Amino acid sequence: MLKFSHLTLVASCTFLVACSPLGNTPPSEEEQSPSPANGGETAQEDSAPRETPNVTYKGIVQPAGISIYQQGSHRLVLDDNRFILLESAQVDLNGYVGESVEAFGSIRPTVEEGGIIMSVENIRLEAQDVEEDSEAEEASVSEESTQGDENDGGDSVEEETSEDLLVEEEEADTSSIPTETDTTDEPENGLLDSDVNEPTVLPLSADKLESVIAMSKDSYSPERWTQQYCTGHIGFCMPVHKNWWYKSFGNTTTNLWQVELRNMPIEQIGDGVITVKLVSGTAASVDATDVQVRVQGDQVTGYRSWEGGTHFEIVADARLVEAVTYITEHVTPYQE
Repeated sequence: MLKFSHLTLVASCTFLVACSPLGNTPPSEEEQSPSPANGGETAQEDSAPRETPNVTYKGIVQPAGISIYQQGSHRLVLDDNRFILLESAQVDLNGYVGESVEAFGSIRPTVEEGGIIMSVENIRLEAQDVEEDSEAEEASVSEESTQGDENDGGDSVEEETSEDLLVEEEEADTSSIPTETDTTDEPENGLLDSDVNEPTVLPLSADKLESVIAMSKDSYSPERWTQQYCTGHIGFCMPVHKNWWYKSFGNTTTNLWQVELRNMPIEQIGDGVITVKLVSGTAASVDATDVQVRVQGDQVTGYRSWEGGTHFEIVADARLVEAVTYITEHVTPYQE
């Protein structure tokens, strides 16, 4: 009987061992997989495009054409014949095909490996030879001045006779007599010189002077004014040239509203070379009329009457008189 019980016990234990699950053994480190959370984050970070903002490239704009890249509407061919792809929701790139430009925006890698695409935020025609012309002119003036000093040395000046002095004095006296040509007439283009209520103009810095010269060489035909600045707060819109940047500073300590324009990005107030400002008082309060443009010395100011006893003043260097005139004539009410 005891022998039978012992055999029964052994058989039961054998049965239990045979039926026990084999899955309790822990996997080795090589068999273990990363946690879903960490693995998902890593994959997401690796697949996200790396975008770099505030980048400028120079080159020639061309249509994208047929290529392996399925992104971008145009391409910018660089000096070394490499290129980057271009896309933009803000700028009509078709208007710059074949032009040498500076494109400003954010870049990121293309979906296809090895390419770069820029989301263009602003673009302008590249200013050519402005600085070289200025330097050449300065060098020429300096050379002429040096030659003049050498020729005018004290030892080489011939002694003037009393008759020569008499002739010079007579010429000086007659030159001071007013003639019919001294009468001041209104310019043919209708622009008036006036010193009535004109603000003081500070001398231009070298970089601003370069911008003024470049902007004055732009074409001001209507099709070049492809951008527009509008504000529903004040309720007006104004045109912006396709090659220029603009920045609104809103209400300032001196003006009810202020917008500045330039052919390069504007960071802070005063960086622009054309200032559009809304000020208190009517245009008549500063002895001006609606859509009038005045040139005084080195400054031009356009006046535009506005609602609520206010008016706009568009102020710039006198070399930008054509641009100021166009903006003054095309300030319009904002419409939603």
